[in-house]
Amino acid sequence: MIHTLRDVLQVRTSTGLPRVLRLPIAHAEGRYQADPETLRKLVEKRAIALQYCDREGLVGGDANPNGSAMDIAGIYGGPRRNVLGLMPHPERMSEPFQGHGSADGRALFDAVLRSVGGARSAPSASAP
Repeated sequence: MIHTLRDVLQVRTSTGLPRVLRLPIAHAEGRYQADPETLRKLVEKRAIALQYCDREGLVGGDANPNGSAMDIAGIYGGPRRNVLGLMPHPERMSEPFQGHGSADGRALFDAVLRSVGGARSAPSASAP
């Protein structure tokens, strides 16, 4: 599960993005690492966009699958926070026919589109 920080993820307030997203992870050894000063700056700049969490949205402990610093699953970058780097794979859970029982990945993509001025969401793919 991925926790979207309510006061950080700008797209949530304008698009209704859920507080907890169910997104696949497939990064094996990959994890976010940074020195303490960088982590402090990320917090100060409100640049942490996504954190690993359990189903209830509680961050930390066993919810962190890879030992990522501060449970970070995604961060913002760019001078206007217009870049989102993330470890989960929302594309693998973006359509109901993908068989995961959730389209939370699509919700993330739609929120991004709306936040950059796209008034409509992308057309849904049909089952093959």
